[in-house]
Amino acid sequence: MLPRSALRPPCCNSRPGPQQLLSVNLKSFRLRRCPATCNKQSDYDERDISSLEATQIRNIVLATAVCCAFVSNVGAARAESQNWIPRRHHRHIGERFTDTWADTIVEAEHATASRVRDLERQLEQERKRADSEAVRRREAEGKLKVLTLQQKAASRSVDDDTILSIKVAGADITGPLAFLLLFGGVYFGWQRSTTAAAQQRKGRWVYDRSLGGKKIWVPYAEGQLPEQLTEAAFGELASKAAIKAAAQRKRQQPYQPPPWWQPPMSFAADDSTRAAAQLQASSILTRIEQQKNRGEDYKLADIALLRRTCQAGGGVTVDTRTVGGRDAIYKAAVDAAVRRCIEPSSIDISEMADHPPVQFVAGVAQDLQIPDERAISMLCNWVAGHCRSRIVEAYTAAKKGDDVAAAQALIQLASLLQGLPILAPDSSQVGLIADELQGWADADVLQQLQVAARQLVVEAEQQCVVTAMLG
Repeated sequence: MLPRSALRPPCCNSRPGPQQLLSVNLKSFRLRRCPATCNKQSDYDERDISSLEATQIRNIVLATAVCCAFVSNVGAARAESQNWIPRRHHRHIGERFTDTWADTIVEAEHATASRVRDLERQLEQERKRADSEAVRRREAEGKLKVLTLQQKAASRSVDDDTILSIKVAGADITGPLAFLLLFGGVYFGWQRSTTAAAQQRKGRWVYDRSLGGKKIWVPYAEGQLPEQLTEAAFGELASKAAIKAAAQRKRQQPYQPPPWWQPPMSFAADDSTRAAAQLQASSILTRIEQQKNRGEDYKLADIALLRRTCQAGGGVTVDTRTVGGRDAIYKAAVDAAVRRCIEPSSIDISEMADHPPVQFVAGVAQDLQIPDERAISMLCNWVAGHCRSRIVEAYTAAKKGDDVAAAQALIQLASLLQGLPILAPDSSQVGLIADELQGWADADVLQQLQVAARQLVVEAEQQCVVTAMLG
């Protein structure tokens, strides 16, 4: 069924009236002419509708034939080898695009590939050269070994008489006489060594703990020790005797700390305060030990808090898990005191529980229940090590001609000795430092350091200590 717009003649622009409508017939229908008001002639005369349908079908068939001919005449697709061109998402943000940007990228890739090939070729050449050098080296070593073996074989190719001959006063002595002379010399030497060993006094090598584990020779008279006493039994007996002797000396002469070792006073507290302080101190110690278990260093703030808690609780003490952990906490406190003396601006006195360096160290040793003898020995050794370091720095700077650095190192040494006046001129630590410097240092440079130290060190006792260190 055709739409109503198709029934209107194309020459009419006005809307058709009721008379212009198409009267539909089952077999055919005719188009009416334009009304009398239309001046144009209609192109559509009375024609049969079958001709229009034939025209439309003919046009459709023609268009279909044209499309089929076009499709049938299209050639096969040609896949040509072209260089890879990156897509837009491979471009850099903010890059200025040009007409040749893809070619530039391809050229850069080609250049990189050529450089890689050149490097591989160079590495292959170096490997071949190294292999050839190794082969030549092995050949040279083989020739040298062959030559050495030939020389040894030539030196051994001597007469049988020369093997059994010796030269005495320019004359060759061969045969059994040579053997007799050699045997007599060996026997005479063995006889003399046996006689000399028999003349020595009997004794044993032992390790004496009282002397720091040194190995010493202990002779003994005849009849005092049984001959069947073994080396291990004698060493064990000597060790026990040394331990008992040291304990006897300690009982007879108890250790007296030096005058400068003065732990700070504790506050008076009742039982409840002491119990609370004990619980808090134990908690702080647990936190400090856990820090070390996590691989962290001991914090000075926690050690100072432990010191304040023990002092406020009337002198309560704590028990560490191990002796090594106890000594490590004490060494951290000693290191803080030394840094306070060398560089006062690095650590404030409030970070050390408002105590001077010596009292802070002594208080921490008292809180951790470290014996005075051990605590004082560790402190002296630590201070002596830092003094040696400052002297070595001053010596190195003076050797290079840097007087400012040398003076700075000596000033730090004087500050350390003033903050921790614990070393005496006749102490073992000072003697060890002086002996070491005399072994490798230049005497003239040490003399210059002594002159500079007299000007920088104010107190007379410190000047004596520095002079004794510098020799």
